[in-house]
Amino acid sequence: MPSEGWQIPLFKKVSNGYVEEVPNPIWKYHKYIPYSKPTKVHDQIQLYGAVKDLDDFCLKAQLANFIQYRALLEGWTSRMWSKYTGVLIWKTQNPWTGLRGQFYDHLHDQTAGFYACRCAAEPIHVQLNLATYFIE
Repeated sequence: MPSEGWQIPLFKKVSNGYVEEVPNPIWKYHKYIPYSKPTKVHDQIQLYGAVKDLDDFCLKAQLANFIQYRALLEGWTSRMWSKYTGVLIWKTQNPWTGLRGQFYDHLHDQTAGFYACRCAAEPIHVQLNLATYFIE
């Protein structure tokens, strides 16, 4: 990627208090998926503090991916065998060089999503059910 593509998304605060991510044109071409959805989801990157540079952004993106994939599997296991008998991850490898929606990248390196699913799917996994506040 040329150096002009190394610019991290701009974080614009919108009137309702949410943050909108505005990626550079190269990231937009590669179908960048923001970590926020103004009016619905607060920015998942900025939960870990202000972004300093590209390396810091990528680290925080991996942390957000870990939390999201772990929550996906924990939600499934909270109803395992009573409501669900399986889970299907739609896409384990992103064909574009992206940050989200993958267990391994275009270089076949494992991402945080892989480790989150492995963590949440361990044979004995203690978790807090946020709907009931019971330990499962």
